[in-house]
Parts: sequence; C-alpha cells; structure tokens
Amino acid sequence: YFGSTDPASPFVYPAGVFKSLAQWQALGFDASSSIIDPQFIDTNSFILQASSPCRNVGVIIAGINDGAGSSSRYYGSAPDIGAVEYIQIP
Repeated sequence: YFGSTDPASPFVYPAGVFKSLAQWQALGFDASSSIIDPQFIDTNSFILQASSPCRNVGVIIAGINDGAGSSSRYYGSAPDIGAVEYIQIP
C-alpha cells in the first residue's frame, strides 16, 4: 500500500524517480497494481472493513491459499488482498 497521492512525494527506485504509478507501470512494472484505500479498521492491525475493495479479489494460488490446508483457507469467493483475511463474525 503506497499511501501518498501527493506528486511532491515521489518514490525512488534505481531505474529513476517516479511521481505516479502510471509512470512506473509504463516501464512494465506492476501492471495489475492500483492505488486504492484498502479501508483498514486501523493501521495497526491491517484488518479490512466489510466495505473494503480488497475483499474477495485476490488470486487463488494452488498450495498457498487454495483452501487445501487449514491455515490456507479463505472466506468468500476469492482470497482477500493483504495479510489478513476478512472474517465476518455474526
């Protein structure tokens, strides 16, 4: 999550200084990336809100998050993007 949308706050990479994701993507990097607010409950836990655009849009990877093991289970139609899978508690 790159939180700055301020063009005065570029990020630097050995290939140059980039003021936008579009500039970075023009070099062929991170074509599927986007800048969105993940809507965390708070930034200390990285738990997603129910309305987060990061829910159920991740990619299923066999043997990693396909639900085959008890620790690799996801909830919903697809894994969430990020470190913590959203779980709605009734």
